[in-house]
Amino acid sequence: MKNDSANSTSSVLQIDPISRKVRTTSVSIKDVARKANVAPSTVSAALSGNGRISDALREKVSKIATEMNYRPKMAAQLLRANNTGYIGLLFVAENNDQQNNADTSPFGSAGWYTTHFLNLCQAEGLRSQIEFVLDDGQPNSGISQLVHGGMLDGAIVVGMTNPNCKLAKQLREENAIPWVTFDEPSEHCVLSATDNGIEQAVQHLAALGHRKIAMTRGEMKCEIHAEIQNGFDRAAARFGIQCQPHWTAEFKDATGKNKLKQIQWIKSLLQNTDRPTAIICGGAITAGLVLHHATEMGLNVPKDLSVIAVGYSQLASVLYPKPVMIELDFAGMMRGALDNLRSRLAKRPVKEATQRVMPHITDGDTIALAPN
Repeated sequence: MKNDSANSTSSVLQIDPISRKVRTTSVSIKDVARKANVAPSTVSAALSGNGRISDALREKVSKIATEMNYRPKMAAQLLRANNTGYIGLLFVAENNDQQNNADTSPFGSAGWYTTHFLNLCQAEGLRSQIEFVLDDGQPNSGISQLVHGGMLDGAIVVGMTNPNCKLAKQLREENAIPWVTFDEPSEHCVLSATDNGIEQAVQHLAALGHRKIAMTRGEMKCEIHAEIQNGFDRAAARFGIQCQPHWTAEFKDATGKNKLKQIQWIKSLLQNTDRPTAIICGGAITAGLVLHHATEMGLNVPKDLSVIAVGYSQLASVLYPKPVMIELDFAGMMRGALDNLRSRLAKRPVKEATQRVMPHITDGDTIALAPN
């Protein structure tokens, strides 16, 4: 691993708008220097906050570096500071049941988090560690061995719904390191603007003539489900949506008794003569149940019923018809989390302690004009 800022490059992950595939582009410190018409050492001084250069020149170089998506190798910065060079991804689960629920648990969706985390670390030349931590109330819970052993310089934490849990206390007090929560609020966090995504989806349905829309979500203590409720409430008021009280439902997960409750609610909802023309589901599993039972009851999706789900496009690909999804922008959120850690490790001010990233709305076959 090189420790030469003059030769460092920045490999920036981008999402192709058509293929949705990840690609990388590299911008070196020499590229920025050439664009700014200065020496590479001046660029290094401007971005590190060290060196005697004018504020005007520092601002000019910083602006050009931002426009070119240049970021110094984080690994080189860490090694220069005599740190470990490791960033951690810590997963937290409240109970063992969540591990079986791929729709809501960070354990079940670990692949989507880890893929983007590892890709970004590789692009930065950064060494990484991943650890699963059981939250409070379970044997050997709440403690990260990586943090305890001083093996991390910073961490991204997924699934921490309680900002005062043992792990949060450990991160703050024991071998204190910078940390950022992923889609859960804390002192430093990157959140999905799921409420805005829900509002946009309802706006699209309203434009197609839908005014009778139902909605499901998980428990409000989970940030994403609170966002679903908030976005739906705003959209309902804004676009004149009719949503009777029994058209909204909260489900903890989609397993066991909770799955039976979902099925009962779906059947009761759809067999009523005064039923909604569209449903926004708080997860892909719920969407799958809606699609299955609507078909069993002789309803055509999307002619008779439009369906939108919050979840992951990979899950949508196994459902028929393929539902339209409101999907977290994992790549953008991971980039924001690493940028937050980069600034704090370099002892620079963080522009946004709380950053919100707009989700994607994916293509699907479950939206149509509202039935007459």
